[in-house]
This record gives sequence, structure tokens and C-alpha cells, in this order.
Amino acid sequence: MYFMQSTAVAALAGVVCAHMQMTQPPAIRSKFNPTTPQSLIDYSMTSPLLADGSNFPCKGYQNDRPIGVVATYNAGSTYQLELAGSATHEGGSCQLSLSYDNGKTFRVIKSMIGGCPLTPTYDFTIPDFAPNGTALFAWTWQNQVGNREFYMNCAEVAILSSTSATKLRKARSPKARRDTFSSFDQLPGIWMANLPPQNDCKTKEGDGNDPVYPHPGPDVQYSNGYSASSPVTAGTCDSLTPAGPTYQDLSTGASGSDSDPTPSTPVSGGDAGSSSSTSASAPLFTPGSPATSKVIKQTAAPSSASTTAAATSVQASPSATPLRPSTPASSAAASSATPVPSANASTKTSAQTSASTPSPSVSQPSPTAVAPGGAVVAGGSCATDGSFGCLRDGKGFAVCDHSHWTDMGSVAAGTICEGDAGTAKIVADMDAVRASSSS
Repeated sequence: MYFMQSTAVAALAGVVCAHMQMTQPPAIRSKFNPTTPQSLIDYSMTSPLLADGSNFPCKGYQNDRPIGVVATYNAGSTYQLELAGSATHEGGSCQLSLSYDNGKTFRVIKSMIGGCPLTPTYDFTIPDFAPNGTALFAWTWQNQVGNREFYMNCAEVAILSSTSATKLRKARSPKARRDTFSSFDQLPGIWMANLPPQNDCKTKEGDGNDPVYPHPGPDVQYSNGYSASSPVTAGTCDSLTPAGPTYQDLSTGASGSDSDPTPSTPVSGGDAGSSSSTSASAPLFTPGSPATSKVIKQTAAPSSASTTAAATSVQASPSATPLRPSTPASSAAASSATPVPSANASTKTSAQTSASTPSPSVSQPSPTAVAPGGAVVAGGSCATDGSFGCLRDGKGFAVCDHSHWTDMGSVAAGTICEGDAGTAKIVADMDAVRASSSS
């Protein structure tokens, strides 16, 4: 009996480990996530979403509180996605997306069409117009061989908006930026299939049936014989289809197209929950005229050793630290809603204040590092990159980036920032919970 039970457990473990999962950034409740309590680890993280769609999105884990930011990304910089697992189901197609409204709306930042996830790593770029703040980073996959399934892992990340990237974007001419995405709200939603409650789309099994997304977003990587000329997969499977004629140049207000067609009405079920950081006048795209995307042709797969190394590096990480970009990017960062003063400006102001006030004989600590009560000051100095501090009586938070505090905006509804500078955490706001339960 014991032998039979052990065999059954071993077989089950083999099934659980058979698929794929996201290890960098580590998903919510993943065993690779250093912020996941032992009691909450999902040992079936590699399993697809339920066929009835009841745990879409993110297996429902986006509602965990606190979640814990596991990576900090600079807008405009390139990073690496890492996947682990053995059963790739002969590939398929995948997408990477961001959500700033806790999973109500996802915007695609990269599509891997064909042969995904036959390689364990993929480079991706955070758009330089991505809003400042915390976001859900999602990896989704529709497999080629096997049951018709939909896989999804999500991680909570912090996005640092780059002021220099914004200036560069404004400096480009309309002609040079023609048919490119220029705002987060222009990006398409994730392509969904095999989740009947969401839509009636269903993928076909077998070689040659990897989904070819009609709206792949700003960055596309083709593999396994697919290319930009491959016919798109039929069906209305986009969770949020782009709408509108073209982009608008941010510096002159001029349209980037040779003619300016009348904007179309946004698709129903559009962006009610999307970020408000983008101007309401920024137009979106028509389904018939998708924006030009950066296209990458997959050539060779990394060795299997890289998968092991990737998993090891994630497990060894003791805390969420900023990831260094694969391509150079400015370290300047600012909130999309509230300008963050530069370190030089803060220092200058502090110097002027101290000059007008008699100084005691003892040396003073850095005037911009910590505010009363353990809170921090945006733009002030900090010791450990990736650490957290609280702003606005816990209603906002900051991330230490390149030795200075960067205002990340307000915390999510139902949460509050608590703790000292450098060790602060975003936790459930029990006062709000009690108030909600009593009403």
C-alpha cells in the first residue's frame, strides 16, 4: 500500500512539473518567489488556468495581499524573461503584458509567435511610455500539442517611468515615428482562447497551428517557421482590441499618418479600468491598421544549462532588487502624475535652507533621506536599491533607485504602506477592511 501511494505521489509530481512556469520575474505564489510564504506556495504553478475560466486572470492570485514586488524595471530598458519546465507541448505562441488595475486590463508589450516556449529565455522591453507605478507582469501561452489550454503566470513589478525617454519621444519627428505606438492605452489586450466564459475562441492542435496574433503589440518575435507574412489566426480573441486610426505626435500634436481619418468608436469593453496617465485625446488604432512592431527572428535556442542557471539564480535571491537593463537607459525616473524633484534640486534646496539657519556644532544627517515617522522624501537619498519607503502617511510609496527615492504613486486600494525607510512593506489596510465589512 505504501509503495502504491508513493508511486502515485511521484506520478502526480511528474505531472505537476511537466509544463512550464515563469521564474524571472517569479510569479505570485511560485516556489521561485522569495516573497511567497511557505504555506501559500502553489506546487502546481505549471498547470493551465481552469477550463471554465474561473481563475482568470493570474489564477486569482493577483488578489493576494500583500503580494510583494519582485522586480523593478526602467521604462525604455530591455530585460530577460526566464521560464522553467520540461513539457513545452511542441511550442505554441506566448505574450507578455502589463496591468496597472490589478488584472482588469492587460496591455501587450511583446508577442512570441510560433515555437514558444521552446527556449527558456526571451528578451523584452518595457515601453518608454509605460506609466510609473506597480503593475502585474503577465506571461500567457497557448500550447501547440495536447489539450486545448491557456496558461498564465503573473508577477508584481515596479515600473520606473523615464523622463529622458519621454523627452526623446517628444523630440522625434512625426515621420520618423510613423505608425509606432506612443502611449500605453494604444497597446492591444492579450489574445485569449480555450476559456469559454471569456469568448468562443478555441485553438487548433498540431503543427502549423500556433496562434498568429492579429494585434501583437510593439515587439514581435517569430520562430518555428512563422514570420510577419504568416496569415493571422481567425476569430475575435483579443481581450481588448485597439481602436482608432493612428497615433498622435506628442510634441506637435500632428498626426503621423498622411491623412487623418475620423477616429472610430472604441470597442465595447475597452479601457474603463486602464491607466489615466495617458491624455484622453491620444487616439488608438483600428483593428485593420495595426501599428508597426519591432520584429525579431528566432535563430538558435539557448542550451539547457541556462534553464538550470536561471532557476538557481532566482531561488538564491533573498529579496526583490532592481534588475539591471540589458540595454543602456537613463536612471532618471519620475511619476507620470507628480514630478519627482531631482537629487540636485533637493540638495540645492536643502543647502539654501541650512545656509539661512545657524548650524549647531554637531554634524547633521542627510536632510533629504528620511522624513519624520520613518517616511521618506521623494528625491531624497537612500542606501539600498530596490528597498521601499512610505509616502503621504502610507497612502503612497517610493522605491530606492540608484541611491535616491522615486515616488511610485499611490498604493493599491485596500492596502497601506507601513514600516521604516528601507524596510517598508505594502500590506492590507485593516481599517479599510473593517470599514468595508461593517458597511
